[in-house]
Amino acid sequence: MSLPRPVFRFKEANGLTDYAKKEHYLSWLRHPVLGDPSFDTFEKLGETVHKSQPPYEWAVNGSLFRDPKDGACYLFAGLYAHGYAVRKEARSQFFIYRSLDGCQHFEPLGFGFEKGFQFRGHPTPAASYPDAVMAYDRRLDKYLLAYDWSDEGFSWETAHQQTRIDSGSALAWAESPSGPFHRYDTPIFSCLKSFGRLGKFDRGYATTVIPRERDYLALVLLDSGRHFAWALAALTAPAPEGPWSEPHLVLSPETDLYYPAPVEFYPCYQYEGKLYAPATSVAGNRNYQALFACDVERAHIPSAWKLESDGSVWHGRALEDEKYGIWGQTYNGFVHDNQLTVVYPSKDSRDYGTLSVARRPWDMPIQDGFTFSGHAAPSVAPLLKSVQDFSLNARVTVTGRVAVYFDYQGVLGPDRICSDAAPHPMSRRCTNLLQMDEHGRYALIHRDASGTDQALLSGIMDSPIRQIALRRTGGQAILSLNGKALGSAEMPASGGVLALGADCFSILKCDSFELEGDEQAGSLCYCAQEALLNAGQLVDDWQVVPGAGFRGTGLFTGQGTVRAKWNFLGDGFTLCAPQGPELGDMLIYLDGALVASLPLKSETPAPSKPLFHLDGLDFGPHAVVLRPKGGNIAVDALIAQWRPRVV
Repeated sequence: MSLPRPVFRFKEANGLTDYAKKEHYLSWLRHPVLGDPSFDTFEKLGETVHKSQPPYEWAVNGSLFRDPKDGACYLFAGLYAHGYAVRKEARSQFFIYRSLDGCQHFEPLGFGFEKGFQFRGHPTPAASYPDAVMAYDRRLDKYLLAYDWSDEGFSWETAHQQTRIDSGSALAWAESPSGPFHRYDTPIFSCLKSFGRLGKFDRGYATTVIPRERDYLALVLLDSGRHFAWALAALTAPAPEGPWSEPHLVLSPETDLYYPAPVEFYPCYQYEGKLYAPATSVAGNRNYQALFACDVERAHIPSAWKLESDGSVWHGRALEDEKYGIWGQTYNGFVHDNQLTVVYPSKDSRDYGTLSVARRPWDMPIQDGFTFSGHAAPSVAPLLKSVQDFSLNARVTVTGRVAVYFDYQGVLGPDRICSDAAPHPMSRRCTNLLQMDEHGRYALIHRDASGTDQALLSGIMDSPIRQIALRRTGGQAILSLNGKALGSAEMPASGGVLALGADCFSILKCDSFELEGDEQAGSLCYCAQEALLNAGQLVDDWQVVPGAGFRGTGLFTGQGTVRAKWNFLGDGFTLCAPQGPELGDMLIYLDGALVASLPLKSETPAPSKPLFHLDGLDFGPHAVVLRPKGGNIAVDALIAQWRPRVV
């Protein structure tokens, strides 16, 4: 189900707008590392289905299947040792649960496979099979189970190397969703066979198989090791036993178009002829979800896939079993009676995996009011509005510690170019802010570029904070909480936007966020680390330039086949870069089209400054890609810009 896409027009007038209304969900930045406010309507069903225990501490993958014959529901839980460790005494495998009352209660059925099977002609027996996805094949009247496998001797140290130890995905059939399962003799996907044929993506796993009108489709999740990029590959076959075609990429950050990264797929689900591929953030905060979709019969064609929604799909809850929000793979499920029912993974305070079930109306994906959270990392969510003098009234519930930023001029991006990245420290600096916690403490703070806080007004309420009234006029910030006037502080306007911040394991629920003020042109700055992570770059291919003048949070140079990419929201952008005798020409692409060749070579070194600007674009998602034309290129910062607009 697609989320509604408002049409923006530009404006010059003042006005009061409630940015907690669902029609304004696109007014907030959505970002896989930074997080996003979610307006989703998912509600948890019943109790947590699976709570991990040793030796399988990480049940953080799962799929959910509804039997079209009798309506029973089956949850396939992928069980791993802590940290995805490979242990002989705890080989990863899947466990089956069944519900006979519409996913309200589940009963355990046991493990799915016996141990020690071996594919035909394969020299080594398989030792693990953690991830499983069920489908019903009407033509054959069989249940098809796609599953992972890895050979005895598999290790993470050699997972991305071409060795004799193999892994991949395979298919089994059964006459019942609970088994017994009969494995087909040859796998769908072999990492050893496909090694080097899919570029940087050299390991396949986590597969969904879809029976189609005339053939069978397999969608295989791929990763790239130290590139920290994930992709989805497609294969087809005339029959479940094969032969399966060569895999090819259908979704990946290799595209020069807007594509959220880093995100990881698995599993997929379908409804009314459409195939949906949700993808979860692989950063420290994983509540961010991207949802891709296409027609089932065209899902093997890369151009058929579209980004249905970007963020605002899943919210965190203040529950012991969901301390980490969504963690592991993404959600998965089915649609029945206009209800999307899904299983979703998380982790509790022990760092143990949990699996639960949630439901939402299919035709009502979002609602008024949002939830914004930080989990394993803090979160930052700028509002794509810039005001100086303003009045803000909000109704909130606070868990942990959260903030409302104003005059926000932080630099956005990750703190490192890898999975589990957190927002860069500069993403939470260069701002004024109202900080609040669940105990009623509050403070008006000025935070500088070094992260030093100057508290200008602070105190503690005698009850939890529920209402915020913050007004800034004439250089003064005037604060009331819960209807009580608390005073003012000298906070001159310095430009920037409003934003939300949440500390680790903190949640802000917002019922209203009414902002009134004279909107101005706005901008956000993205750092170089952002461009390398978005492009799935191997850090070893780039050189960090110490002590160089830069606008973002660091400077990288590279040559040859390197590539940098920023995804941004706006109607224009400015590119900042240094110049120097060791640099060459840089090609600039916008949304896949070459727009400029920028010379960076100069006789003497010059610190980073704005070198290229383009505006007049339609407001919305865009992508800027940089490639070398000759010699080294330098990657510093991109400033996304926009004019005032309304829905």
